Amino acid sequence: MAAGVAAGATGELDPSPGEDLAVDQVDPAVRWGVAVGLDVAVGSAFATRGVTELGFLSVTLSKEVAMAKAAAAAMPGGLPPAVLQLSSGPTDEPASRGANISAFSLSPLELEVVYLPGALLRLQSAVGEQGDEQAGAEGEINVVDVQLTPGL
Repeated sequence: MAAGVAAGATGELDPSPGEDLAVDQVDPAVRWGVAVGLDVAVGSAFATRGVTELGFLSVTLSKEVAMAKAAAAAMPGGLPPAVLQLSSGPTDEPASRGANISAFSLSPLELEVVYLPGALLRLQSAVGEQGDEQAGAEGEINVVDVQLTPGL
């Protein structure tokens, strides 16, 4: 996968007893992805040109799932993981073009949505940083707003 963009690469979530993620708590118009090893700083290649996902792009409908995956993927001494908040352009709704495969997933609580190869991700703006004691030595996860243009 291009630039390490993945939202399912760290295994499945194991919710605590009684902690079911209610689907009605999720905004169906927002998608969340996780990028590991992707420089989201101003002036980086991602900030200036964007990145194309060469394989299927896997994202989630749940911010909590994405934050948990990012915390699990943090590598001490490396770039902090980035949680990508996927938005769509002003006239089209490309974020809604993904296929929700939750019903077929090994981990249906991940609320997984996939996009065809060739999806273009462009950095729009930094939303902020979320401190998290589980997120490796730096203890941070970058949350950024990204515009999605689906592939094929």
